[in-house]
Amino acid sequence: MATAIGLRHFRYFVGVAEELSFRRAAERLHIAQPPLSRQIRQLEDQLGVALFRRIPSGVTLTQAGAAFLPEARHVLAEVDKAINVERSAPGGRRRQLVVGYTTVFDRSAIPDVLEHVERRFPDWRLVVKARHSIGLVRDLRNGTMDAAFIGLHTDAAGLIVETIHEEPGGQAE
Repeated sequence: MATAIGLRHFRYFVGVAEELSFRRAAERLHIAQPPLSRQIRQLEDQLGVALFRRIPSGVTLTQAGAAFLPEARHVLAEVDKAINVERSAPGGRRRQLVVGYTTVFDRSAIPDVLEHVERRFPDWRLVVKARHSIGLVRDLRNGTMDAAFIGLHTDAAGLIVETIHEEPGGQAE
């Protein structure tokens, strides 16, 4: 099944391209190195080209990667521009992002995504709610919640689900 190319892919690509190191890029992007590597592999698969040449001291851009870099930077700049235009529009209201997490694990189990969102969008109000996964899925479906961290044992048919953590023994969250 094909995975859509998202802004995350562009951000991760630019991070690795600027650092020329998956480790340094992962630190800069505040994520673990294995998911970063997977996202870059997904991007390369979607584009049908290698963007990086792996070498012992890090990575270098391939010809395709060097051609893609200015375009990826342009896409990210345009997204930032669109967000800033909306924020500064007369009568613009403060945006709100509602994120939930399952009560099966405590909030400290959530990656530092929430802190990153708060830093990246300081004018947005971040609302965090703890509920059982079934309630979170219901809230996502009825539009009262924007994103949620759920246990994958919950029926999430029709929603976009991405595994962010897998417990030893195969239990994904």
